[in-house]
Amino acid sequence: MYLCLMVALMPFVACSSDDGEDPYPIEGTWISLQSNTDYYEDGEKTSEYNVTYDENNYYQIVFRVNGSVTTTEYIDGVAEETPFEGTYLIEGNTIKIYYTEDQQNIIDTVSFSINGNTLSISGEEKEEYEGVLYKEVYTNTYEKQ
Repeated sequence: MYLCLMVALMPFVACSSDDGEDPYPIEGTWISLQSNTDYYEDGEKTSEYNVTYDENNYYQIVFRVNGSVTTTEYIDGVAEETPFEGTYLIEGNTIKIYYTEDQQNIIDTVSFSINGNTLSISGEEKEEYEGVLYKEVYTNTYEKQ
């Protein structure tokens, strides 16, 4: 779910409306273009996973003005039955995503940037298991619709 969320999310800082730019550039619908993930064990890169999405297989993220966010996965053009839902808060160049998974409240914090109609979300996830530190470092790219 975390990877789905990340493949899917992330936000922006308000700009002055005096310059004619959208003061809330994160709001709207974003479609995944690409996801790149590097995997590490105890600091050594062990593998990578890169995927380029197409018009039938992608993630759609919708950021709303009320602070809610929805992520839906599409496979062969069909939406999954239960989309991910949560809320978000932008702080500088990070976005915090709040959601519930397996009856636990989760907060994910990721970095983001917007360049024109392109949203990039980056983050990492760490876990220690049986004395080995596992880490995933990812960047997901989206296009605004």
